[in-house]
Amino acid sequence: MIDIPTPYNQYAEEFILASTFLDDRVVGDLISSGVSEDTFHESIHQDVWRIVKQFYAEGTVFDEVGVAQELNDRYDYAEPMAVVNQISKAAETTTSTPIYIKTCIDTERRRKLLRAAITCVDSVRKEMEPTDIQSNLLKSIEGNESHGKPDVNVGEVANAVIDSIRERNERRIGLVGLSCGFPAIDQLTGGFRKKAMVVVAGRAKTGKTTLVINFMIHALRSGVAIRFWSLEMAPEEIEEKMLACMSGVDINRASDGLLTQADLAQLNKAREELSNLPLLIKDTAFLTTDLVATQHRQDITKHGNVVCIIDYLQLMHNPDRKLSREEQISEMSRNLKLLWKDTDTTGIVLSQLNRQVGEAEEPQPRHLKGSGAIEQDLDCLIFVYNHPDGSHSNIKVGLNRKGQTGIRTLKFQRHISRFVQP
Repeated sequence: MIDIPTPYNQYAEEFILASTFLDDRVVGDLISSGVSEDTFHESIHQDVWRIVKQFYAEGTVFDEVGVAQELNDRYDYAEPMAVVNQISKAAETTTSTPIYIKTCIDTERRRKLLRAAITCVDSVRKEMEPTDIQSNLLKSIEGNESHGKPDVNVGEVANAVIDSIRERNERRIGLVGLSCGFPAIDQLTGGFRKKAMVVVAGRAKTGKTTLVINFMIHALRSGVAIRFWSLEMAPEEIEEKMLACMSGVDINRASDGLLTQADLAQLNKAREELSNLPLLIKDTAFLTTDLVATQHRQDITKHGNVVCIIDYLQLMHNPDRKLSREEQISEMSRNLKLLWKDTDTTGIVLSQLNRQVGEAEEPQPRHLKGSGAIEQDLDCLIFVYNHPDGSHSNIKVGLNRKGQTGIRTLKFQRHISRFVQP
């Protein structure tokens, strides 16, 4: 076996962790630079990193004492304050933090390359097939490069695109993405595609959340797992809307004792169906894109393809206090878009409109509240606004990168949280 010391820089690891104690915004810089648990060689440093990253994701202000307390509570350290003080001494300012971030990431890459080399030599000694050794080594090296992905094979992608177009033409397949359950809208969008960020926007009380719940029920019934982040409604409110839509029963009548045995039977049938659908709900009043990303990757590992829905963008938290609120929203929008692109999944984000938009006024992309870069990030923008007759809603596909735009009208049965295509 090759005897080579493991690449490791204790001071650099302590310095970047100590920097987070001086300014918690450094945590965001570390994450965006690609720092992960593997960046730290020492298990103590990995534990501290997990703690400060969670504090940051939750928006909790932390210091050395708070980190030491968590070390004691989570990992039962004998002298947690001594551990934290040792780290804290490494940095008195964050000026040199970028230098030590690069040092730690470069050292991490050297460790991975060393492991790949040792595995290669071990395979040679075991007289494995040279082709297999070479292939495994190349995979290890490619996995150590930025993002762990090789360049796209342009020819292969082009062939796949042509095959898809030919299949759609021969079979007359209208959808290339996930159906929303309303053929009139699917005709415009072509379905919600993977890697896409879909924004559903509307004024308060226009039914945008109810419309997305209708989308969600259709997808769940087709076997698609959905993670629903609720920042506005409690889980009970969401499921009440779902049960009303699925059963066709006006649950509000329960307040006056007007539900019949037949109504209760329909509700119980809907409850049984809902209990078996692949729906994952997070009820939180404090949500960051880091938390979404962590949970989303865990969901994918466990459930495969998962559609992520956030209700709604303007209620999310961005811990960077130096940014204006519009800049914070723009940054969160961009991070979400990159997450769904990187994971090859679909994301649906609800958004508010500016207050100056009238009740029945046709909304425009500029009306998105705190729009900033949202227009640049989204792939499909759907507006919900009231139809003049009061019993219908206009559904406007206002922007669509890979499909048509236009307006379709759905009947809004508000009492049972259901939209119906006339």
